Amino acid sequence: MKHCHYCHREIKVPNRIGFRDTCTYCSSDLHVCLQCRFYDRHSYNECREPQSEWVKDKDRANRCEYFAFGDVRNHNHKVDEAAQAKAKLNEIFKKLG
Repeated sequence: MKHCHYCHREIKVPNRIGFRDTCTYCSSDLHVCLQCRFYDRHSYNECREPQSEWVKDKDRANRCEYFAFGDVRNHNHKVDEAAQAKAKLNEIFKKLG
């Protein structure tokens, strides 16, 4: 099961998400950067797909041809890992300083 980027409820995802598909619970757009498996706020253009074009509104429907539905929980997990790594580095530098 996948989760909506807006309401975080579990949603059943068809084989392919259309440009106009919305969450059955909150009606938010699903074909958005925040819901894509390539979304990475730390990457160039906030996307790991190097051929994709820049999208201004990451939370609104777009026509990106590289869109691949991903789970928003995976994005949060990556951010948590980065925050944990940064905290560990800060601890090391505090001990050294």
